[in-house]
Amino acid sequence: MKKSSLLALIGVGIFILNNLFYLIVNSFDAWQYDWYRPVGVVMSIIVLIAWVLIGQFFFTLYKKSK
Repeated sequence: MKKSSLLALIGVGIFILNNLFYLIVNSFDAWQYDWYRPVGVVMSIIVLIAWVLIGQFFFTLYKKSK
């Protein structure tokens, strides 16, 4: 359980960093630059990984409750 809690914490940290990144980047209209689209795709994949890490925590919690 300790390991899955740490992984969920990492997932939440990824969400926070992702939101801070987009807050900073979009404050200077980065959508008009060429690097914005590929970085957005990579960030979407990283957010998907964060969802998997958080989901793994809840799945472990569910298994422990049975």
